[in-house]
Amino acid sequence: MRRLDATRLLERLVEEAGRDDPLDSRITSEDAQDRLDELRAEVRREIVRRLVEDRGTSAVARTLRTPLVEDIELMHATRDELARIERAVGPLARKLASRLAQRRKQGRKGRLDVRRTIRRSLAHGGALLDPKFKPPRRSKPELVMLCDVSGSMATFARFTMQLTYAIGHEFSNVRSFAFVDGIDEVTRFFGPGADFHDSMVAMGAEARVVWRDGHSDYGNALAQFAEDFGDAVTARSTVIVAGDARNNYRASRAEVLTAVRDQARALFWLNPEARR
Repeated sequence: MRRLDATRLLERLVEEAGRDDPLDSRITSEDAQDRLDELRAEVRREIVRRLVEDRGTSAVARTLRTPLVEDIELMHATRDELARIERAVGPLARKLASRLAQRRKQGRKGRLDVRRTIRRSLAHGGALLDPKFKPPRRSKPELVMLCDVSGSMATFARFTMQLTYAIGHEFSNVRSFAFVDGIDEVTRFFGPGADFHDSMVAMGAEARVVWRDGHSDYGNALAQFAEDFGDAVTARSTVIVAGDARNNYRASRAEVLTAVRDQARALFWLNPEARR
């Protein structure tokens, strides 16, 4: 198929048709594209047939199996696989947000209201037949995201931020920070109604995430975060770090992360790599 130069072949088919009318030209182009797709399918079928003859059905089936979206490794995904992942994230995020809202709505009944329960029991001769509860306090947590956006982690950071912002309305406040060897707040790029793709492009162009040489430096990024944005973390904050923890043999500054953990409500680290 590479030797056929499919793109040039398509252009030649359209040129030789010689259609002047825009509508006729488009119909001819789509017809030519359909023919090329049929040719590609025929070539694929012939290759599979020859492979089956040579290797056997089971071996070819294992080789050609299309992995499920949840089995794709984000760190090594192809362009087409990334597109499949993004198509899956949207419905997944909406479903997650719906469940969070439903759980928050239903929730527990709250603490027993002793005074109202006793007052209500007087109508039943003192029997506690109708217990009353105080309305539960439903507080939305704050979310602080720290995303490694270096070359090796860009795909995972994109996935994490897309999922987070899709359910962002379930949090009282969301603040996001991107880092490589420096760190910058990027919350401003993801305001209400913003297109996620455009926001990612703008963030890559404008955010000050490189401090020295553009190689991951978690220690310096964490120290700079504590110095410049320390007020972002409160007792109500859940902090999420998304990164592979590859620090290029630089100082880890783990004590800074410990201080952030002690200050926050909870801290989670999302790492796409294997435990080893």
